[in-house]
Amino acid sequence: MPKFQCWIDDKVENNCIKGFLFSTDSLEHRTVVLKIGNDRFEAVCNCHRGYVSQYPEYANHGFRITIPSEILETLPSEFDIEIYDKIEGYIAKKTIKNINRIKKNNLKFWVDNEIHDNVIRGFLFSTENLEHHTVIIKVGDKEFESVCNFHRNYISQYPEYAEHGFQVNIPDDILDKLPEKFSIEIVDKDTNTTYKSILSQTYNKISGLIASANEAMRCRDWPEAAKRWALVREKYPQKSHGYLGGAQALKEQSAFKTADALVLKGLEKFPEETGLYLEYIAIARRQKNYEELARRGALMQKKIPGHPRGYEASGVGLRELGKIEESDAALLAGLEKFPNETDLYLEYVQNAIRQKSWPEAAKRWALMREKYPQDPHGYTNGALALKENGEFDAADALVLEGLGRFPKEPNLYLEYIDIARRQGNNEEIARRGVLMQRNISGAPERS
Repeated sequence: MPKFQCWIDDKVENNCIKGFLFSTDSLEHRTVVLKIGNDRFEAVCNCHRGYVSQYPEYANHGFRITIPSEILETLPSEFDIEIYDKIEGYIAKKTIKNINRIKKNNLKFWVDNEIHDNVIRGFLFSTENLEHHTVIIKVGDKEFESVCNFHRNYISQYPEYAEHGFQVNIPDDILDKLPEKFSIEIVDKDTNTTYKSILSQTYNKISGLIASANEAMRCRDWPEAAKRWALVREKYPQKSHGYLGGAQALKEQSAFKTADALVLKGLEKFPEETGLYLEYIAIARRQKNYEELARRGALMQKKIPGHPRGYEASGVGLRELGKIEESDAALLAGLEKFPNETDLYLEYVQNAIRQKSWPEAAKRWALMREKYPQDPHGYTNGALALKENGEFDAADALVLEGLGRFPKEPNLYLEYIDIARRQGNNEEIARRGVLMQRNISGAPERS
């Protein structure tokens, strides 16, 4: 059992490891030996009562040992040391945080420059372990603390770093006194590293107005919603929300020209805002203006090439104009770019159905089953196409194959019953109706 007790600061700062021995005996001028790997360092104790206050009954004798930078730089962010009294021998073993190492590796900060829900959030990143570091965020004359925790989802562009997230909630009464843009200072308490940033609380303030407008939308009070979105545009013209929400509210009132004008005004200010293009398409679709739908779909393809809805809108508009070949071409172009978009493929198949080209429709549904086996449409509508082509046995077989994969899909049972009805087979209609009742809870009786 060691004769003495020892306290060691668990951080290396300014290349120093410091601590003290304490005992009821006088330890002044005792020599302390620290071992770090194969390296040994010595220090003579001197009286330093300021080192500790929780043991006033002891005489406290402090020591400080300076570790050369070339040694610290070879050590990890945490390392073990052994402490010896030169006369009495081993005292203790301690794990030390190499704060010098963290500083050497350029501790960095990332802070979200928009406040959401009164929260300032960000992370520290370094090649070293920063978990449980304390961050102080200074906002005006107020200080807030947050202990870092591991949040790998905070950032993806630096996978080589260990990311440690922090967040603090700022009370309304403080934010209300600050301008829309204000500066903050962030200090890592362990390394005393400081970072300054400019934050915006535009979204934080706009969120209340948006919530109010969305509440009117939810209540389907379209005139009131339009008024509230107009207030969003007035207060925050640099945000697209007021234009998009306003156009939606006007569309629901059938004020299509005004809605179109608002979308176009929004697109002048926000030419890459996907939601505005989608709403522009939706307004044309609501009016069944298929020439405009095709044109607006083509516009979206040009302006937002990374979104599939432009191709879908063009395909639907062209089909409704009777331009099936052009519609097919638009939808296939979309599928080439977005092969996993089942909606595009459903519209492609719909082109064959619209022409009552049942063999072609059956082919396209078969291809859909191959491409999207997890989607039951390939089975239900594939069976319908075979039925319409008079291929009842093949249609039955496809339904049964589909039921093997989707035993609770009601449309498959309905199609199974209709195939029997189309053939006038009353016995099979009754049997299939009972089968549906048995397998689908709440299914109506079929006769």
